[in-house]
Amino acid sequence: LRAHPAPAAPAARTATFSALVFSPWRAVDGRVERSRDNGATWQRVPTPDGVRVIAAGSSGGDICWIAAEDGVLRTTDGRTWTRTTRPTSEPLAGIVPVSAQRATVFTTSGARWETSNGGRTWTPAR
Repeated sequence: LRAHPAPAAPAARTATFSALVFSPWRAVDGRVERSRDNGATWQRVPTPDGVRVIAAGSSGGDICWIAAEDGVLRTTDGRTWTRTTRPTSEPLAGIVPVSAQRATVFTTSGARWETSNGGRTWTPAR
């Protein structure tokens, strides 16, 4: 008698989901721009003097967080910027806002810092 190999287990199914979420805020050439027509046009948004923007992001509407060369700023009204405490002395590379109070910043070394109180304090992300 010949032994037959056991049937192979069915291949696991995996799915990759990718969703592009439009943000009405963006960083371009060290400045912040905003769109009010779903990206058809963009207008420059004034920021405090000397701020060179690395990344900008929004959790919606008038809320925007920016990672700048010298720290983190945010607006909740689309006009007035508030400087938050600096999460680290490392150079910042990006920011992901969640709400007016919550955001995560990324450093050039890959470290992540989170705030849940509008940037008053930052803690290392796990």
